[in-house]
Amino acid sequence: YSTPATDGRRVIAVSADGMVRAFALKSGRLLWSFDAGQPVVASPVISGGRVFITGSSGRCQALNLTDGTLLWSNGTIEGFVETIPLIYKGMLIFGTWDNRLYAIDVGTGATRWIWNNGYTNRMLSPDACVPVATGNRVFVVAPDRKMACLDAITGKQIWHPDLGGIAVRESMGISADRSMILAKTMNGIVVGVSVTADTPEVVWQTDFNIGYDIAPGVITEHNGVVFIPSDKGLIHAVSRANGS
Repeated sequence: YSTPATDGRRVIAVSADGMVRAFALKSGRLLWSFDAGQPVVASPVISGGRVFITGSSGRCQALNLTDGTLLWSNGTIEGFVETIPLIYKGMLIFGTWDNRLYAIDVGTGATRWIWNNGYTNRMLSPDACVPVATGNRVFVVAPDRKMACLDAITGKQIWHPDLGGIAVRESMGISADRSMILAKTMNGIVVGVSVTADTPEVVWQTDFNIGYDIAPGVITEHNGVVFIPSDKGLIHAVSRANGS
């Protein structure tokens, strides 16, 4: 379910049986394996010579990238994880299917902060989206059809609106210059949202409709073109300048 991670020399892959494996990139030779003791469907991430694993049974773990030894384990996570965690400002940031967003210290494994979106229905959790961050702000979207902006250092909520009736879901990304959040809506348009405004500000929206779509996906930009995945086997390309 997850996507592998690589540092250019090794490929790290996880599986639902709880195994974390490192393979040589060029030969595919198994270098080491580690039993996380829990099903893992979230993608591993690599940073600073470490591999970070977020599992399905309440544990977040850091392993030595070279030999797979356990460096720390945080066993206080509520809800299982399926996203690609974000590393930002020395924190591992990810949502869970328990209406929470966590920030874990990458060095110690201590919990820096937890944001709860206020719901009791776990199906509204910010877990399937891949968080993005810039300017000391973290952004997530969720099935509650809202975008949340949080202070990245404290986890304090800055805003969490419905964008004036624009029903975002679980697909998002950030522009190449990191000045605009990109988000796909349920009703088939994509919006660009300012990263600096104290209240949500929609900069533009696409001038076409890709149809009803709730599939999670990562929206990216390259050379002024925004690429939008869909659940219909199509990728749409729009102008970064105005969404056309």
